Amino acid sequence: MLIAPLGKGTAELSAHDGRVTLRTHDNRLLHGDNAAELLRRHFGWRLPVAALPYWIRGLPQPEARVDEMVFDERRRLRRLRQSGWEIRYSGYRRVDEYVLPTGLRLESHALRVKLAVTAWILEEPLNEPLREPLREASAETPAEPPQ
Repeated sequence: MLIAPLGKGTAELSAHDGRVTLRTHDNRLLHGDNAAELLRRHFGWRLPVAALPYWIRGLPQPEARVDEMVFDERRRLRRLRQSGWEIRYSGYRRVDEYVLPTGLRLESHALRVKLAVTAWILEEPLNEPLREPLREASAETPAEPPQ
């Protein structure tokens, strides 16, 4: 996942085997066990890292209340409000049998983050709900959160 605070260039956050690595704009590698703590220490961000695996796939985090969901004419999530964040999806791409986001903007009262997905590598099957549309909704209209 590529991330970048304003004025600090681009950074890359990755996780593998329970370890998190943050490569900074000046190519320094920072390591840790907790992505949220690593981002907070280095950038001062309080980013909802536990929600990102869901949000980046175009899904709400199941453990958190959904305040609003808006879908496009193809029933893809366009906007999600959850846990004090607004997530806007700028595009999607077909990857194998899935349709996955290519760009997201996350915004809270204190932070704005832009995520760009340049490639999807599917190492294991994704959750079944991704194979079906989240739910019927007309273009750009709010929908009831899934139950």
